[in-house]
Amino acid sequence: MSKFAFGLVFVLFHTHLLSFGNVLEDMRDLWLQGNWFSSRLQVVFGKPPGLTIDRIPSGFEINSGVPSVSVSQAASPQRKVKKVDPLGKDLPMPDLGIPTYNQDELKFLGKGASGSVFSAAYYGLKIALKEVNKWSLVSRFMNKPTVTEREIERHMPKIEVEAKTMHHVCGHPNIPRIFGMDNSMEYFRIAMQYAPGCSLERVKLSEQEAKMVMRQLLSALQHCHELGVGHLDVKPANIVWDGQTIKLLDFSISRFFDPEVPENFEGALEGTHEYRPRFSQEQNPVLLDIYGAGVTLRQISREPSQQAQEVIDACLEMRTWIIELQQMSYFD
Repeated sequence: MSKFAFGLVFVLFHTHLLSFGNVLEDMRDLWLQGNWFSSRLQVVFGKPPGLTIDRIPSGFEINSGVPSVSVSQAASPQRKVKKVDPLGKDLPMPDLGIPTYNQDELKFLGKGASGSVFSAAYYGLKIALKEVNKWSLVSRFMNKPTVTEREIERHMPKIEVEAKTMHHVCGHPNIPRIFGMDNSMEYFRIAMQYAPGCSLERVKLSEQEAKMVMRQLLSALQHCHELGVGHLDVKPANIVWDGQTIKLLDFSISRFFDPEVPENFEGALEGTHEYRPRFSQEQNPVLLDIYGAGVTLRQISREPSQQAQEVIDACLEMRTWIIELQQMSYFD
C-alpha cells in the first residue's frame, strides 16, 4: 500500500473515531438530562464528574437520578453584608477649602444645641455659617466642665459627620449646599447655602400649605435615605420655609447606614425627645425620620383634615414607607 493510500485510510479512520466520540458525548449529555436509558449509560460511563448521588449538596434533590433544585430547600443568594460606619469615619472630609468671609459682616441668626449660625458674604453670595465650639460641645458630650485636646480629637468624628452627610446628599432642592469648611483649634465651621424664610417651629399652616411642606419634606428624606443617610432630628425647628420652598437643616446628629438594610443600623441614636417614639426600641433610621415627619405635620397643621390625620397616623405607626405615603389621597 502506498504512503498516500495509508494516509488516506488513517485520516478516514480518525474522522470516524472522532464522530463516534461525539456520539458518546451526546449520549452522555442525554443522560445528564435525565433520559430514560440513563441508568444503562451510568453503568458504561460512570457518574458525571462533580456529582455524587449518595451525597447531594444542600438545596438539591434527586428525581429519577437527575439533580434538580428544591424550591423549598434552596437558599437564595445572600448579599454580602456591608459594614457602614454611622459617623463615616472611613470617609474623607470633603475637600472644599476654607470659606472666605468678612468677620466684621457676620450677623447672628440663631443658636442650636450643636452651635451658632451666622449670615455672611461669600464671594458676593449670602451664605449661612455654622460655627461649632469644639471645646464646649465635647464638654457637653462628656458631661464634664473641661476637656483635653486628646478628648476633642477623639470626638471629632461626631463633629465632622454633619459636613460629611450634607456633602453626601447635597444636590436636592430642599437640602442646602455646602461651600466649604474651616477646622481651627477652637472652632469647626461649615459654610452653606443661605435658606431664606422662617422656621416652622411656631407656625400653623393651612391644609394646602402644610401639604406643600410635607411633600417637599418627604422628597428630601427619600433622597437622603436612598443615599444611606438618616437625618434623625426631623422637626419644625429644623425646617425653614419661605412660602414656596423648604430647606431641611441641621444634620448635626445625622448618621450613615446601609440603604439596603437600614434595620441593621447599630449606631447610637440621639434626637429631640418629643419627635422620637416613646415606647419603641426602633433603631431603623428610615422609620425614625418618618415618625418625625408625622409629628411635624401634626404640629404645623392648623386644622388637620381626615386625610392629613391618616398620613400622620401612618407615620407614627412606622409601618409605611415614604413612597407609600406619597401615594396617599392627602397628596392628590
